[in-house]
Amino acid sequence: MKRIAILAVMTGLTLGLMPAGNAQAEDTPPPNAIVSEGNGAAVFIGYGGDKVVNLSWRPSKKYESSNMLYQVQRSDGAMLESKTSASEFKDVDLLPNTVYGYTLITYKALKKSYTVTTGASKGQTITRTVTKRVGRNAINVMTLPSMVVGLTASADLTSMTLTWLPPQYTANPVTYTVTMDGNVMGYNITDMRFQQAGLVCSHSYSVVVLTQNAAGYSAVSAKLSVRTTTCPRE
Repeated sequence: MKRIAILAVMTGLTLGLMPAGNAQAEDTPPPNAIVSEGNGAAVFIGYGGDKVVNLSWRPSKKYESSNMLYQVQRSDGAMLESKTSASEFKDVDLLPNTVYGYTLITYKALKKSYTVTTGASKGQTITRTVTKRVGRNAINVMTLPSMVVGLTASADLTSMTLTWLPPQYTANPVTYTVTMDGNVMGYNITDMRFQQAGLVCSHSYSVVVLTQNAAGYSAVSAKLSVRTTTCPRE
């Protein structure tokens, strides 16, 4: 039942459950989020679509009343953000079904005052903002897989056989879920073939094949309308 509930949230299929939509409760990460507490400097959240990773963070309670700055760096060395006060970042144009690593470096902004002791400005006080590094956390985020391609079906009076090809990019293991008219008929399928018996003749079925990996279900799924053959005349 838990797996079916997750499927309903991710696909919006009607399985006797109301779709959860995109709204998230405050401070509640999405279902495929990875959260890193680091060393207490910030709470770092990452979750991926098929071609995008969304990163967000907030200071820990120790620093929530302080002025904080952040740097985001990807594991390939790309500096995505450089000492920003922003609390989120979106990394785009990524590959589906791929693991990306990110590091969040946290700084506390401090104001320091200096009194000029020599020259024309002697006696004046100058205030400057400096930063002190207070934390570093890292997370790995896997993007969602893309959908299967080449979904085809053959049917007789009371059964149908589905076949498909894997997603175009399969860097990490994927499995498949098959639904018919919103009902889950098979999940964690590793083959690219599925057969369903016990159907009704002369009936059209709405078939959906979802791809899933460790991060969750594909954002877009392959769909097909399949009709069983005509019932014989009595």
